[in-house]
Amino acid sequence: MALGLSESHLKGDPKARRKVRTDVVVAATVWMLVVGVLAYAIYFYKPSQTYPTLSTGPSTSTFTGPSNTVSGSESSTSVTPVLNPASLVVSLDSLFGNISQMTAISRTNSSIATVAIEILGRPTINSTRYWEVNFTLSYPPSPSGSGSKNSSAEIWFDTSGNPAITKIGSIKYTQDQAKIMSENYIGPFELSVNYTGLFFRDQTNLNKLHYLGLQTQSVGPTSMTLATYSCMCSPPISLGDNINVRAASLRLGTTYEKTGEQVSILTSYAFVTSRGSMSLNVVSVTMTTGYYL
Repeated sequence: MALGLSESHLKGDPKARRKVRTDVVVAATVWMLVVGVLAYAIYFYKPSQTYPTLSTGPSTSTFTGPSNTVSGSESSTSVTPVLNPASLVVSLDSLFGNISQMTAISRTNSSIATVAIEILGRPTINSTRYWEVNFTLSYPPSPSGSGSKNSSAEIWFDTSGNPAITKIGSIKYTQDQAKIMSENYIGPFELSVNYTGLFFRDQTNLNKLHYLGLQTQSVGPTSMTLATYSCMCSPPISLGDNINVRAASLRLGTTYEKTGEQVSILTSYAFVTSRGSMSLNVVSVTMTTGYYL
């Protein structure tokens, strides 16, 4: 009855019965194929994936980084970091003028320390303007179980970023002694700004860097766009003092002042050198309000 034929018609005509059986088999086969195709489509169907687009904000110029590199194997990438060369912090004077507080973890071979700076003001002494900066240096407890070592110093820098007065406790050091006594405190930050210029303002060294990618991250209270680079440096890059870099990883953090101006700070570096390894990782940055500028 399903094919529209009467029972009497089926009994009286053998050819009709054979035709009906054939039609039933064909219809069943087609139905099974349709069901199979639908089941296959449902089982293997996956919605199309969407990928987020990273916005890096306004910029006066665009720096196109080298190829993407992972574990020494290169592959091209269409994502490039946005970098305004004029925004690079390449001196202590520029660093103090753009941040009000910063904390970093510094490691040289087996020695590790946490160093923090806070900008106290811009005093004028004998008609000369200085940066007054408080440094706090702390070392973790030693393996023998002795307690951590903490010390602090107030250091006055001239506009060239040179320490003119170093005050540790109640003792003030000036001239050459000021520089000598300040080295343990200012070393990590001085190297950071120097390395920014060495790698990002020297075209030869810049060409050796492989751009790995961008990410947005909060570094303390400040949100930054972080661009990461690596370098298997051949030939090695000289850091001075007969120290040559064989491999490097650097991260440049970029943020924006309220005026919309870009500020780019080397937030981390890690080097394998001819004398061992060294690294710095900035864990907190507070940008200045411009009061001391």
